[in-house]
Amino acid sequence: MQKKCKREYVRTHPSVLETVKSECQKVGSKRRQVYERLTLDIDGDGAPRDLSQVQRIATTTNGDRPDSRPVGSRNLADDIQTIITAVHKHDFVREVHISSDDSPRILLYTDEQINDIARFCTMTAGNNVKSVLGIDRTFNLSPFYATATVFKHRAVVRCTTQDAPLFIGPMLLHCNGKFRTYQPSSATYTDYWPTG
Repeated sequence: MQKKCKREYVRTHPSVLETVKSECQKVGSKRRQVYERLTLDIDGDGAPRDLSQVQRIATTTNGDRPDSRPVGSRNLADDIQTIITAVHKHDFVREVHISSDDSPRILLYTDEQINDIARFCTMTAGNNVKSVLGIDRTFNLSPFYATATVFKHRAVVRCTTQDAPLFIGPMLLHCNGKFRTYQPSSATYTDYWPTG
């Protein structure tokens, strides 16, 4: 069954389309602002039909398709490839574990985070600076979960509460919550921590 339109369709005059196109090509012009400016300045048949018409013209004119913006891809394989490339480009992305029988795991941390955890969350830490390492899978980022670690940084004190603030530690991005998902990351952490 076809939808019936309550109003008669009237084709937008080509000069209006050209005006919208030229306005959208101006550097820094926002689509909503273009629409509002043209509908306020021009009455009746000389204005664009609606905001979506301006958005379509801006998309075709500027070539910035909404699905090509750098918000994240819609493909898990592309996301994984981006992360694998990031291992060599960013200090925070440290390891990517990929195997045929399990979902991918990405380990994110800095050397400073590992040093702070060794300083505050191990048996060798002094009683006045000891902190508990909290581990929590709380975020669902696209197909990935983010398991974050947190600890109280005892070398820093808040002025207002005189309490140590929570600092974020290493993070694990993964696709499931199975026990074996966490095993490689735990073994990897212990490779960098001092024994004791």
